[in-house]
Amino acid sequence: MKLSLLAATLLSVGVTGALATPKPVGSVGSYKRFTNCVQDSSNRVLPYYQGDGFDNDGCINACFNAGYLMSGTEYGGQCYCSDPKSFANVPGPGPQCNMPCSSNPSQTCGGEWTLSVTELASPTWTYWGCIADSSDRVLPIAAGDGFTPASCQNACFNTYNSRFAGVEYGGQCYCAVSLPGGQVYPGGTCDAACSADSSQTCGGTWALSAYYIL
Repeated sequence: MKLSLLAATLLSVGVTGALATPKPVGSVGSYKRFTNCVQDSSNRVLPYYQGDGFDNDGCINACFNAGYLMSGTEYGGQCYCSDPKSFANVPGPGPQCNMPCSSNPSQTCGGEWTLSVTELASPTWTYWGCIADSSDRVLPIAAGDGFTPASCQNACFNTYNSRFAGVEYGGQCYCAVSLPGGQVYPGGTCDAACSADSSQTCGGTWALSAYYIL
């Protein structure tokens, strides 16, 4: 029977047991930092429109899944998104956010030209382990080379909206939006110094220093 490349890699490094499966984030509610009422205008404080009929939690998740850390509801359920840099030019506090959300009257969804704005804190990354990789790639999104663990995490989260990140072979960065399919095994040796910072470790040959968001 012909072995897959991953299976052959695992046998070559003597791997016998799968890693524990992390529990990826199911909701971003725990990342709320603050909610404010701010004045909006036709130029849009939060320029990326997601649709109507949202409550605040639904808008937060819609924006997060679209890759944005800032969300806002207006006029009873219109949902808008942005990143913190774009949010720097806020016109000022809104006069009042007093309109119930059409889909959930227990929450307030801005008002007329006023936004109930929520910013999410940056997530917490947890070290998963040194993971055996193969040409099939445990984490399939290639972000590039020359990374450290922290810069790879930032790239995976901010650019690819990924909850899984890993560095390999001195700085190659890989990401995954969802939990990799099948079992993930420890393996190889993560002892390669990062090309961008030799004081840090960036995986090894066919070995990922892997991280995930709690």
